Amino acid sequence: GYRHLPTIAHLALAQELARVTPREGVKIYQYIDDILIGSSNATAGGTVCIPPKTLTTLEQVQMPGNKKELQHVLGLLVFWKKHI
Repeated sequence: GYRHLPTIAHLALAQELARVTPREGVKIYQYIDDILIGSSNATAGGTVCIPPKTLTTLEQVQMPGNKKELQHVLGLLVFWKKHI
């Protein structure tokens, strides 16, 4: 039913993004139905440049193990979403 729709949408988007070959230095991140495209070069991915140290931190985010870790990860994603 509808309770599985986010999972289905996430999988469908992940499959489509797997077919995309970004330019060198460009990273594509997916969170449920949101897409973040980042690059160390301000003009390669768009008009917003997320610092490379932040991109490294986002790449190292692990699956949250408890409520506090989940809140931390969501906070990171929501913060950077505002800047895109």
